[in-house]
Amino acid sequence: MSEVNYKNKKHYNTAKYPIRQPLIITWAIWLLCKLSLIGKKYKVEKINMEGLEPPYMILSNHMHFIDFKLLAMATLPHRVNNVVSIDGYYRRPWLLELIGGICTRKFTMDMHLIKSISKVLRRGDILCMYPEARYSPCGVESYMPESLGKLIKMNKVPIVAVVHRGNHLGSPFWNYRQKKKVEYHTTVTQILTAEQIKQMTPDEINYAVRKALTYDDYRYQKDRGILINEEHRAEGLHKVLYQCPHCMTEHKMDSKGDEIFCASCGKRWRWQSDGYLKALEGRTEFDHIPDWFLWEREQVRKQVLSGQYRFEDEVEV
Repeated sequence: MSEVNYKNKKHYNTAKYPIRQPLIITWAIWLLCKLSLIGKKYKVEKINMEGLEPPYMILSNHMHFIDFKLLAMATLPHRVNNVVSIDGYYRRPWLLELIGGICTRKFTMDMHLIKSISKVLRRGDILCMYPEARYSPCGVESYMPESLGKLIKMNKVPIVAVVHRGNHLGSPFWNYRQKKKVEYHTTVTQILTAEQIKQMTPDEINYAVRKALTYDDYRYQKDRGILINEEHRAEGLHKVLYQCPHCMTEHKMDSKGDEIFCASCGKRWRWQSDGYLKALEGRTEFDHIPDWFLWEREQVRKQVLSGQYRFEDEVEV
């Protein structure tokens, strides 16, 4: 193994305040996003947004890069500063700085991020962040930190919840290369006013935010009668559904075409065009993909609590 010369590695300074997005950049972003959405069916619906002007904070769910494009459709002509993970700055820090990105490291305490957020809001712009801090692995909401309510309470600006539906179905986290034809539906809703926030506790704010950011792309598909008929629609599904609920074996799942199957016991399920699973033989343990995923998480929790969860390997540091 070759040695790494860390002295020659470039380090990005995260302690930078974001610039105020130039209006020409705001319009350029909108135009580029508008052009890239040509040929795609999408709808951006605004709810309780009448008369709302910046500053305010947008909290959005996150399922694919197209989330940013749809948000651009909803926020024009106002300037927006997005909180961006440092891995997004790889090879293009100048571009992220130019569009007003706020760099941070995920899952760490970052006081400079808090200062940057307050700075954006004080100068009268929109602050956008994705509190789940990752793409949704199976089309449902993920954990959001308790500190979110405290951050909102501290800044005392209106809160807008943006929920994208269909984005996961069109380009799921486990197979984003093979696109599927799905209509995207984005709702932009003011859920809390500045006056309401003054009267609420951080816990009450967290409850309101989590309720507003609850979503399920597969139920959305079922309720809307959306059919995904691409033959490859299940390929990659085994990356999140890695444990067989029939024989309980882990990491022996695989997928091809519209089927997911266990290489250990041979059981197979077909992902139907309506978004639900059906066993080819015997009982269908889980017909809803998120239910299978949440069951796997519960198995891990049980292993951790019982002391059985472990991983062992040889590495060179």
